[in-house]
Amino acid sequence: MICLLVLFLQMTISLAAKEPRQITLASQGTIAGMYITRFRTKRIAAYLGIPYAQPPIDFRRFTPPEYTALPQWDGVKNATKYAPDCMQTDPQKEDVQFPVKKHDDLFMKLLESQSEDKRKKEYSEDCLFLNVYVPDGK
Repeated sequence: MICLLVLFLQMTISLAAKEPRQITLASQGTIAGMYITRFRTKRIAAYLGIPYAQPPIDFRRFTPPEYTALPQWDGVKNATKYAPDCMQTDPQKEDVQFPVKKHDDLFMKLLESQSEDKRKKEYSEDCLFLNVYVPDGK
């Protein structure tokens, strides 16, 4: 009986892990993500704001992304926050030339309603980041 109790506790602790495993990206560094739940599915490991090219600033502005020397970091990078969005017009404002289609507006509202934390939109020229979502295999 005690063996079953210990086994149950071990399974509960392993399933209730607060953080997904850390991932090491070749020639960049290690990232730590977080667990999220979206659209009533199983847990999803989310790794947010992963740089995939050199920042498109200064002499790289208006040129194709440069992948030859990927951004690197020491230690573990916190990949639990969204990176800034690319600079563009705000789709929520009324645009006479390119109005937001009704289905796009409804989809954006659905995404916002599923969000656990409302994030303030930030914009930057340095916006070449990936958000990677991995279904939890447990």
